[in-house]
Amino acid sequence: MPTSAAPLAYTAGGEGSSDAWFSRIDFVLCQGNEDWYVIDTSLGFEEFYWNLRVLAAGAELCGAGCEQYTPPSRPENTVIVEVYSAATMDLIGAGQSDHGRVWLDGEGLDSANDLLLRIYGPPEATYPYDITFLAKSYQGEDECEC
Repeated sequence: MPTSAAPLAYTAGGEGSSDAWFSRIDFVLCQGNEDWYVIDTSLGFEEFYWNLRVLAAGAELCGAGCEQYTPPSRPENTVIVEVYSAATMDLIGAGQSDHGRVWLDGEGLDSANDLLLRIYGPPEATYPYDITFLAKSYQGEDECEC
């Protein structure tokens, strides 16, 4: 595990609940950097599902299909997200977007231990970004019904 991985604490739910949330809107990716985070997913769920949403460069969750802002497709708006098992460093999810919006979903007990998130972009990328992570014991629906 990278020694610089910052822990992300759940802001709602958690042990004893059917889900746990983390959401924060004040991260900043500096030009040429990468950010690492660790999320504790040892919540005791018998079944495990997760959703990760990373919104960068002012992108809104549902985008143009719901009349929400989508940044222009450019290198400076590109966000790359990778999700690893902290125990094995196996890559279990990855996504890239040149318009600032990455949605990743996963499931299975192999995700029910700590996860590492790596967030980065091309050299010219620098922007504020938001992270929302939901761990749950049930399969959910799409958030965008506009």
